[in-house]
Amino acid sequence: MASRYQRPWAVLLGVLIATTINHALASSVGVWAATRVPAVAVEWILQLL
Repeated sequence: MASRYQRPWAVLLGVLIATTINHALASSVGVWAATRVPAVAVEWILQLL
């Protein structure tokens, strides 16, 4: 994509920002789920996987 457009740094910056937002959202959901789901349920779910 960077070679297709004339501004490769803008593409790189967009990818970096999107990745950062994605990781922040995923970790926030993980923390939220960890506070809501009991440890026993997590153990059962992990055993099924």
